[in-house]
Amino acid sequence: MAVLVYREIQRLEAGGFEYSKSALRDEVINSSFLRRSAGSYEYRMQNISAVLDGLGQAWLAGYKPAGNVGTAVEGRIRHLLAAISLT
Repeated sequence: MAVLVYREIQRLEAGGFEYSKSALRDEVINSSFLRRSAGSYEYRMQNISAVLDGLGQAWLAGYKPAGNVGTAVEGRIRHLLAAISLT
């Protein structure tokens, strides 16, 4: 779910659309799909930024790459990023 939201934010930014990062975060953490605290969600988004940075791809300025991303987490994020294109 977080990777979908991350990609959606990238699409919104690329298209020059206005959005509320906190509103999107609140929508996700309050959904039945994901049970995370706001801090956990934010860290997950930083993990996604770290993986994108490692791949040499653009990451969201509002989510500075996390310093430590576990191998298993990185693998899952890479898999999801590959499955979810920006177009």
